[in-house]
Amino acid sequence: MREEVESTTQLHHPNIVRYFDFKEDSVLHKKDGSQKNVAYIQQEMITGGELFDYIINSGPLSESICKYYFQQMLLGLSYIHSKGFSHRDLKPENLLIDKDYNIKIVDFGFACPLTGRDGSGFNRT
Repeated sequence: MREEVESTTQLHHPNIVRYFDFKEDSVLHKKDGSQKNVAYIQQEMITGGELFDYIINSGPLSESICKYYFQQMLLGLSYIHSKGFSHRDLKPENLLIDKDYNIKIVDFGFACPLTGRDGSGFNRT
């Protein structure tokens, strides 16, 4: 989680979700009085849900809507690559729709530098 937040806090683009904070040693106080150690990421609120759910619930998208979302996805990916990162987990579940029906790329858990984690140029896990 730490790597995910650190790699994305420097990304500022209209088609990329904004991360604001990360805590890995927070405490959740339960209603029954018990406590649990938790980690969390605070991010921009995106109210439209996943593109995946939209497709499942509404059926195939029209060509014009596909072009609209594809262009936004490419703009976001181009920006991510220009900052030296690879997302590596792009799928409809990681494309959120905001209140204005724009795409926001989310979930940078598999992201890594374009040079690879070890500098070899390979994006291995």
